[in-house]
Amino acid sequence: MKKAGCQTARALSAFVNTFFLISIGVFVLSVIAVIYSSVTYPNWENILFFLLFLAAFFIVLIIMIKLRQIIRTILEGDPFTLENVHHFRIIGILSLAIGAINFIFTLASAIRDRELVIFGLGVGGITLNIGLFLFIFFGLFALVLAEIFKLSYEIKEENKLTI
Repeated sequence: MKKAGCQTARALSAFVNTFFLISIGVFVLSVIAVIYSSVTYPNWENILFFLLFLAAFFIVLIIMIKLRQIIRTILEGDPFTLENVHHFRIIGILSLAIGAINFIFTLASAIRDRELVIFGLGVGGITLNIGLFLFIFFGLFALVLAEIFKLSYEIKEENKLTI
């Protein structure tokens, strides 16, 4: 049973590490694109959108670092630690921050385009901006996981004392 978990954790680790490296490359290219666009097209709207995009992307990189740290503890065979509780809380808070950035981005787009669509009937049918809710859901889910890991850590520590 432990081997299956380790194989899954190793595969997950390889995926997260690969995605992390690709994301760093994309982030660097995005920074270059933002600088170039800001110089070429000095427009406050473009700069605002690019800065919001970069902020969200940077937060995603931090979340991925925290995920890598959690996976490392799984591979070591000791995932129920206070560090992982802390990592899950950070992931939750940062996911909520991305949700807020997405909301700001949506409002800024609505002001620019004079149209705000969160849920409604559009030209192509029903339109739902799921991004507004997705990161909020993930943030709340990560905060719940933090509490579960905290409880598991406390139970683990109590078991150590009773043996």
